[in-house]
Amino acid sequence: MINITKKIYEKLHSLKAIQYLNQSLLITPKFIKNQAHKFHFQIKDQYKPSVSSVSRYFNYILASDASIQIDRYLRSTFDSASTVYDRSMDYTRQLSGEFGGDHRLFDGGHGILGAWEAVKSALPDDTKSQEVIGYLSAYWKDLVTPMGMPIMTLDRNNFEYVEKYASYLGIQESWLKDIVSFTASESIGGLLVLISSALQWNEKDEKEFYDFITTIGLTSIIAANPLCLVITVITLACQHHRKILQKKSNAKISGVLRGGAKTTAFVSTAAIIGGPVWMGIVCGIIASMLTHKAFEKHFKEKKEFKFSEKSEELLLMLQSKIQPKISYLE
Repeated sequence: MINITKKIYEKLHSLKAIQYLNQSLLITPKFIKNQAHKFHFQIKDQYKPSVSSVSRYFNYILASDASIQIDRYLRSTFDSASTVYDRSMDYTRQLSGEFGGDHRLFDGGHGILGAWEAVKSALPDDTKSQEVIGYLSAYWKDLVTPMGMPIMTLDRNNFEYVEKYASYLGIQESWLKDIVSFTASESIGGLLVLISSALQWNEKDEKEFYDFITTIGLTSIIAANPLCLVITVITLACQHHRKILQKKSNAKISGVLRGGAKTTAFVSTAAIIGGPVWMGIVCGIIASMLTHKAFEKHFKEKKEFKFSEKSEELLLMLQSKIQPKISYLE
């Protein structure tokens, strides 16, 4: 009997079953948590640069004239016959007396909750699953249009009051209407930013974080993308709460300047270049990359920089350019 047991043990040991059994006994909640934490940081380090780059360039495109073409393409792709749920959502414009092209903002039937109420009242005998499917389908078909869907239902009188005073600041009515609504393309841009923001930026990523968040903040303002703008504010608040980015540092200033310069280079180049929209986008991306390389080349030998030093360097450079001309005139 002892010999049989010994042979069985030797056989299991040769198959490494004992080793696996011993390891399984060590799998505790703490072990699982540590492994999940380790896996998260591996994913973060591997995919964060790629995800942040895709998010940055996609929101660059949304800040250009290509955004409306993307929305029009999505509308033609997902266009389908009108259903009773679509008609119920649109019927609210007649009830509210809103017949303008901006009726979705004011009619009460196209907000997230208002659309659901319109769908529920469409048919008296439909099931809950039919209502959910009908709601998602009708909402999606309106979302994939250049007009998009409102974040909330607005009161026209209040909106016109705000628009009146915003005009004194040079803010256009079209931008105000755009900032309180979102499209499918803007939703994709917001999702990419959300994923990038969830990758736990730490202190060593300070410059890259401020570069990224400045880019997203500026492009969301230019594109009037409320989703990205809200995510940007929340991300800044969360990072500040974690006290990683509370201290003053030159990396913070450098990141903001670099992100702002790259965004400005893209937007201005894409706006200036004539011809097809894609040509402006390509030229804008190239201009953004060149700006990034210029910043990296300028600061690659210095981990930190001081504005006093840079002002002295700039003064010496100006003197070297101006002095020969003065000598020549004399």
